[in-house]
Amino acid sequence: MLKKIILLLVISFCEFYAQEGLNEMRIVGKPEILKSEFISNNNKDINGNVCAGLKIVTDLTGFSYRSNNGIVKIDKQPGRDVLYLSPDERVVEVYCTGFKPLKIYLYDAGISLQSRAVWKVEVTGDKKSDEISIIIRSEPADANIYLDGKEVKSGVSVQTGAGSHSLRISKSGYREVIENIEVSPGNILFERTLAPIDPVGIVIKTAPTGARILINNFDEGLSDLPLFKYPGRYNLRITKSGYVDINEELEITETGKKEFLYSLIENAGTLKLSVTPADANILLNKKDYTGQKNIRLAPGPYKVELSKTGYRDFSETITITQGKTLTKTYSLEAVTGVLQFTIKPVEAQVKLKRNGNTVEEWKGMKFLRNLVIGEYQLEASAPGYGKHSGTIKIAEGKTTIENIELIKETAQSAGETGGKAGENMVFVKGGWFEMGSNDGRIFEKPVHRVWVDDFYIGKYEVTNAEYCKFLNVKGNKIEGGKEWIRLSGKYDDEKCRIYKSGGRFKVESGYERYPVIYVNWYGAKAYCEWAGGRLPTEAEWEYAAKGGEKSRGYEYSGSNDIGTVAWYKDNSRSKTHPVGSKSPNELGIYDMSGNVFEWCNDRFGDFYYNNSPKRNPKGETSGSLRSLRGGSWAGNTCRSYHRGWCVLVDSGNSIGFRLVRD
Repeated sequence: MLKKIILLLVISFCEFYAQEGLNEMRIVGKPEILKSEFISNNNKDINGNVCAGLKIVTDLTGFSYRSNNGIVKIDKQPGRDVLYLSPDERVVEVYCTGFKPLKIYLYDAGISLQSRAVWKVEVTGDKKSDEISIIIRSEPADANIYLDGKEVKSGVSVQTGAGSHSLRISKSGYREVIENIEVSPGNILFERTLAPIDPVGIVIKTAPTGARILINNFDEGLSDLPLFKYPGRYNLRITKSGYVDINEELEITETGKKEFLYSLIENAGTLKLSVTPADANILLNKKDYTGQKNIRLAPGPYKVELSKTGYRDFSETITITQGKTLTKTYSLEAVTGVLQFTIKPVEAQVKLKRNGNTVEEWKGMKFLRNLVIGEYQLEASAPGYGKHSGTIKIAEGKTTIENIELIKETAQSAGETGGKAGENMVFVKGGWFEMGSNDGRIFEKPVHRVWVDDFYIGKYEVTNAEYCKFLNVKGNKIEGGKEWIRLSGKYDDEKCRIYKSGGRFKVESGYERYPVIYVNWYGAKAYCEWAGGRLPTEAEWEYAAKGGEKSRGYEYSGSNDIGTVAWYKDNSRSKTHPVGSKSPNELGIYDMSGNVFEWCNDRFGDFYYNNSPKRNPKGETSGSLRSLRGGSWAGNTCRSYHRGWCVLVDSGNSIGFRLVRD
């Protein structure tokens, strides 16, 4: 054992003293990454990783190498060797005859290997003392000359050692010279003439087409691209939005292939979605994909957000992988409530709809659990009764109670009176009610208890068609110094829809069921008398608007939601709308909130409520103003207790009226 130790020590000392007489190699300057050069994807290490490149540039010859993980391959050319290494390599050792080995610790040298990237490091050694001055001349003189991989100038003296050396002379448009030259004291001048060559016509194609082609970082244009290039090696980059870039070395030769085809790989994956309910809102990274089932996406993380009214929101983060399909199934949890429903008569047919689609259909009373929260449309009908159409809201975890009584049709409500007018009329059972509001303006206070007798009131506001029939019977009579109806001109960009032609009054096509407007108080009163009725008193109007004896205390006529029952400033688009196109109130009367103001018979007084009679009040006994009720398309004051006023002979595009009969 002792003999072995002594032998090893002797060998080590011998190697030490042997290397003491050798020259040393060293790194020149700082290593740098070559941004224009890349390692092909086809070059992989034993683990299947694409190699990193280390280019060794030197003025020495006869290099050999080793590394910790093993060198995949070496691309040797005079004056420069490219080592193909594993990306996680740490140490490379360089060997050269006559020199001590050079161990390069990559991290310490500032080199961070990455797949496909190429680093350059320059290595040199001590010069030998027996160097010879030589001259190399080229024609053309501006050609690139490399002696043992190191660039020299044409016609300029350069020092080198005796023996064999590699020589490379190149210039675009000329055939490259590559040879070994023998240097000796008697052989120091080397002259070479390059032969000119023609550029080669090539075509670079891609699938799909339209990719951008860059050669040596110069933008050549879009594929499919014909161009001329001199033979040689080029750095080729192909890029197209939505696809993976291609970085390859393009080699062009005089006799090689002339057409190059590259198939691009789409930089995307697929998200396959199944969502219940199908119309739920879908956001991916805040971008709307509602209704889509197969979605192509760039690889990466995405935040999925699902929502729908009546359901609990859901979100999660997913990752899309290039070239793969991710299948996701989602079912949103419904937020529900309960409906308890009764109706008279019990044989009535009922439909419950949502967004125009029938959810449930039944006859008589019904108790429904697990209804998705939100707004529903409810329709009811029975032979011999007026139809009901309204809205209900189902709230989370609560029971909504809805009781409906259909209005029985009578001969008077279904037909015409005196052969003159055919408006549908609604019977209003008389009774006591609280008139006015302490939350209103000064002339809407105080709240006071009022009795009204039974009466009939128009289900709808008087329409253009109905008033036109009256005009054609009576003629355009003048009373009170003003025409009953304004027939021409503009007012707030709204034209009157009744005009005179050939001695007859006509309605502009499509506006027959719109409420008549531009009618002054005298014209409204005259129509009502002709139709066998009268204008309502303010008390009758407010009692009917609040639902009479069936009142549920709504803020507006038929609902606490103004948009359900009224055309008003925020939804009217600055115009009137056909009568009966919103939901009715508890008595089945339409448009008592919004659409147009309605004339009442009463004279208006600011403080009339302070001394109003308790039974059937009829307004002030004197004064030039008449009361208006109900609000209009032009404003937001559509509550049942709101009051307005206007001069008797005036009119406008937001004032109409409805008929009352005793």
